[in-house]
Amino acid sequence: MKEEKPAFRFNEQSPEARWRRLDAAHRAAHDALMARSGLERIGNPVLLMILAHQPGGVIASQRELADHLHVTPATVTVSLRTLERGGYIVKQENECDLRRKPIAITDKGRAAVEKIEAAFDELDTAMYRGFTEEEKESIAQLYDRMSQNLLEVAGLPNDPRRQRLGK
Repeated sequence: MKEEKPAFRFNEQSPEARWRRLDAAHRAAHDALMARSGLERIGNPVLLMILAHQPGGVIASQRELADHLHVTPATVTVSLRTLERGGYIVKQENECDLRRKPIAITDKGRAAVEKIEAAFDELDTAMYRGFTEEEKESIAQLYDRMSQNLLEVAGLPNDPRRQRLGK
């Protein structure tokens, strides 16, 4: 007779379960703050923020923008289309290379970035409310260790994303 394995039981108190609850709460708060700012349909706010912080608010190409996000150009296509339709960005002509179109943020896009940054600041302030500086530093160190562990599992110990993590 075959021995039966016990049924899988999800441990609600495990670190993974707590991480998932934190992620869901963070997403809900983010979405609420974006909606309150009138930006619920903006798509990818980080993409717009990257553009806003480029010299002159212009980036040379979709590929360069994708490189900043560590994704493929195809991945940013839909987000760019949404931002362009909303009037937050414009694609400029490039007479030297018709395949590469510089992407520029508009005045509407800059105004949106101000709201996005304010919403992100509010989100961070709310999330860490009641934490001491030492507690926040401890959390940051734990996040760095978890990121390093996961990058090693992924076979990316020298991945450039580590630089964004302060490594």
